[in-house]
Amino acid sequence: MLLPIASFAKRCLALVVASVLYASAAQAVTVDLITNGDFETGDLSGWSTSANSGGETFEIDRGNRGHPALGGAYDVSFDPRYAGTASLTQYFDVPDQVLAATFSFTAQIGNTFFSTNSPLFQLSVFDSLNNVIYAAYSNSFNTVATPVSLDLSSLLQSNQGATLGLQFSFEPASGFVGFSSDVTLDDIAMLVETPATVPLPASVWMMLAGLGLFVALGWSRKTRNGADIANCDGPIAA
Repeated sequence: MLLPIASFAKRCLALVVASVLYASAAQAVTVDLITNGDFETGDLSGWSTSANSGGETFEIDRGNRGHPALGGAYDVSFDPRYAGTASLTQYFDVPDQVLAATFSFTAQIGNTFFSTNSPLFQLSVFDSLNNVIYAAYSNSFNTVATPVSLDLSSLLQSNQGATLGLQFSFEPASGFVGFSSDVTLDDIAMLVETPATVPLPASVWMMLAGLGLFVALGWSRKTRNGADIANCDGPIAA
């Protein structure tokens, strides 16, 4: 009885090891950590804003034939007439395991009239204590819609399991009161590759269950035989 059980156990263990190796080699799953990054909900769901000195801030802009959205039917824009900075912010949870992370968005910065200085467009990532852990900026203007892609793998790997904040801020150019620059954003995404969770195949669970049953039967038989021998009064016949 022991040999069949041992052989069956070896086969089960081999299958389990093969399944674990298969799960380890499975392709990663890509998830987007940003909510409503394309603004196709038609509102700012998932985002929060702060306003400039005149109470102006980022707003949903529905595209039309003369002024299409950067992507889809909606984008978000900040087109101020007053001084000061406005921001667009979202918090997101970093997975416990990050293989790679790419942050991307499309931006267009306009400047209708001549100004004495350039606008300041800034991207920041900050931790739960509001410490800025990544920053990038641009003072360009009159740009076409420009896709931007950034490799943030190291940053997110250093903050696995944490909650981080992502913020766009824009300070318009100045020089003439009542005229300034604007910014439009769309297709914001934080694509993160994380290990896929691959469940063991049903055949493995069936073999493990069978192994448990055979072991239980073998142990029961062994115990029963031991009890019979212990209760035998006479010598054991050869």
